[in-house]
Amino acid sequence: MTSCSRRSTWPVPDVDDPGRRAVIRPVLTVTASQHQDVLEDFRDSVSTVRPDTGAAP
Repeated sequence: MTSCSRRSTWPVPDVDDPGRRAVIRPVLTVTASQHQDVLEDFRDSVSTVRPDTGAAP
């Protein structure tokens, strides 16, 4: 079975200390045959990741 991984990494400022950063690293791991079927959903999901500001939705 062949698998594929897709990674995105970006720094996010700490809401209490802007000089500090957290690194967000979502990873998609799928078989090669699943890759095209799920890649767009993965990209859509990753684009919604935001830091928690503590405010109610």
